[in-house]
Amino acid sequence: DYITQQIVSINDELIRGTYSEHDFGAANAAAVKVALFRLRSLQDEYPGEIDCDSLQRSIRNELDKFQEQLMLERGKSFSGIHRHLSKISAWSQEFPDVAPLYETVTQHLAGIIKDSIAVSVEIDAENLAALSFLQLEAYIKNLG
Repeated sequence: DYITQQIVSINDELIRGTYSEHDFGAANAAAVKVALFRLRSLQDEYPGEIDCDSLQRSIRNELDKFQEQLMLERGKSFSGIHRHLSKISAWSQEFPDVAPLYETVTQHLAGIIKDSIAVSVEIDAENLAALSFLQLEAYIKNLG
């Protein structure tokens, strides 16, 4: 039925917009917003079938979990992070209450990058070349 179809659509986009490797953009987030709007317009007529507040809380909870995964620790790979940042940015365009999640992640990652640059500037390449393998290994372990 129509209500189930809208809820399934929201859940599918939520998966696409968080953990899947599929692309997700502003159009996908807008589709979620439209589906929520359609459900909200039917909520009074079908109170037992539709709970938009619960759906919105569920979306926010998943986005909060997604944000936690993007808060990488220093030394972790940034591989694929651009795709995930793009997803959370798309969510924030359509759902302004999500914007702080995007801002927090980008500030966190910018701090890691800044720290990494500071460490790399201090490295003396000539000294590194003179180290034995074991000395080099110990040096790299102590960078963090």
